[in-house]
Amino acid sequence: MTIKQILKDLESAKRPVAKVLQSGTNFKVIAIGFTKNMVLEDHKTDIPAKLIVLGGKVVYKEGEKMVMLSQYEETPIPAGVMHSVTALEDSLCLVIKG
Repeated sequence: MTIKQILKDLESAKRPVAKVLQSGTNFKVIAIGFTKNMVLEDHKTDIPAKLIVLGGKVVYKEGEKMVMLSQYEETPIPAGVMHSVTALEDSLCLVIKG
């Protein structure tokens, strides 16, 4: 029900909607929903992670590096590195930390 809730919350959201799907001692799985042009501003992760696009298209930016990701594409997110994500269209992503 969590992903459906994200999509419902996006209807009135002004910024990306994130919900933890599963977490444990050394891992966390987060679903993030975006509408077109939403930006997940610069931030860092404390442990290595992976961004996976379930639907839509986003740009992952890490310093000067920019990676365009479409459905089912993924990119690693190193720990301690400032990064952001911008939605080029309505999008749904998973972040797996740990």
